[in-house]
Amino acid sequence: MTPITSVTTPLPKSTAMHFKRITGFTLIELMVAVSVMGILMTIGMPAMRDVLLNQKIRTGATGMHLSMMLARSEAIKRNGNIDITNSTNWNNGWDVQIPSSTVLRSQEALPDLTIECNTDNDTAAETCPSTITFTRTGRATSFIEFRMFVSGNTGVTMRCVSLRLSGTPQVTVDSDSTTSDGCD
Repeated sequence: MTPITSVTTPLPKSTAMHFKRITGFTLIELMVAVSVMGILMTIGMPAMRDVLLNQKIRTGATGMHLSMMLARSEAIKRNGNIDITNSTNWNNGWDVQIPSSTVLRSQEALPDLTIECNTDNDTAAETCPSTITFTRTGRATSFIEFRMFVSGNTGVTMRCVSLRLSGTPQVTVDSDSTTSDGCD
């Protein structure tokens, strides 16, 4: 009997190249991908700007609300007046402080926002006071409503921070995109 031996023959070169993968992009594929990304960015940028502006308004309203809550609680805790003050304009930021003394909290400037105030029971905007005072009982010395919005942009929702005489602040969101009547 003759033993069986196996014989292996090498594959031809053309078959060996068939199994090799080529990686990477062609220049045309890369240009198409960049063009599609450019078109998507052009379409999405205006919507992204409104999202960022809405976030700035939320940040401003939250900052004002937190400042009012801090001032109220510190006035009760310290059994004395606590002020929220600004130097020139509420857009430039504000400080919560013991009158003419220690600053307890500072809010940075809110550059893209318009801040208007309403200091009585009508809906018209009035001049904003430079100081809001909380007494030792935690009550505010005056009513005020801060309206935060972006001028000329109805795609961004206005928010209002109201301070009643009880001293309790409240944040409300505008539903009709009309800045002249406050948040409703």
